[in-house]
Amino acid sequence: ASTSPLFQYKVLAAQSNEILLLAAEVAVLWLGRGDEAFTGFVREPWDAVITKAAALRNDGDAGELASSLRALCGDAAPLLKAALTPHFGERA
Repeated sequence: ASTSPLFQYKVLAAQSNEILLLAAEVAVLWLGRGDEAFTGFVREPWDAVITKAAALRNDGDAGELASSLRALCGDAAPLLKAALTPHFGERA
């Protein structure tokens, strides 16, 4: 079980940021219902939101946090894709 991509993704989410579990739920819903499920849903990448929020608050550079969030997404995305591919094929 520890080599399962789904297990690895869940461990990463539990150790870093549980929002990744929500991302997995959304991905499963989207893949299960087709592209039209979230066409009205628009979002910005976390790193962009952090950078804009820091600028609005005059907090200075949010580069380190933004970089960390980009790295977290970079770690999480391939695990989620690998976990979902057996169930949804190349649509994952």
